[in-house]
Amino acid sequence: MLPAAVALAIYVVVFFAVLIVRGRSQRAVVKAGGDSVPGLPTGAELAASMLESLGITGVRVVEADVDAYRAVTRELQLARAHARAATPAAWAIAAHEVAHAAQHRAGDKDWARWWVLSGHAVWAGIVLPLALLFAAFSSSPWPWIVAVPCALIVAGSGWLSWRTERTAVAAAKELLETALPSMHAASAEPALRHAARAYVAESVIDTGLIDRVAEPYRDQRYDDAADLEQGASSPDP
Repeated sequence: MLPAAVALAIYVVVFFAVLIVRGRSQRAVVKAGGDSVPGLPTGAELAASMLESLGITGVRVVEADVDAYRAVTRELQLARAHARAATPAAWAIAAHEVAHAAQHRAGDKDWARWWVLSGHAVWAGIVLPLALLFAAFSSSPWPWIVAVPCALIVAGSGWLSWRTERTAVAAAKELLETALPSMHAASAEPALRHAARAYVAESVIDTGLIDRVAEPYRDQRYDDAADLEQGASSPDP
């Protein structure tokens, strides 16, 4: 019972540490976002251009609530604030998701393994704390039999995510240097690094429930950010 209590305490500490890292990384992306630059492509335009330059066909760039590359539907999703804005953050996110599309096309082994394991990591991240909680109040070995594989799945997903994101960041940096003037490509690098850290944190602990609770506030924030960025890039009347 004591080992289970210790394991549960460690899980709680890791969970909140991941939330802190993800929150700080997301705020850092916003802070590094910069102002909209007239005459340069928006995130959606840049993503479409990069996909075309890489010869990746069949992938649609769509506006959504979150930034993601969806392998099943072959969609490159960009949050509204990133799809509509011509900012360093928008370019960084667009290049990052294009890099994942390129990993998919190339059959990158780390990406393929992460993609398979991440689906299982969602339910494993939910079952793990429940199994540890039962183990803390039971002498039965069954909670441990359930908890150990779940812990391995979650840890494996986090490890593969880190490897995948490291490769994607390097590829995205090259894409930015090719697609944008050097000064603007360099301005997107901080947002690119912070975004990668946020994605890795999300793969370690499933934060879907927290995201669903915060979704109305997040949507409003994206709408406000997009309106501000569009206003900044629009000429004065």
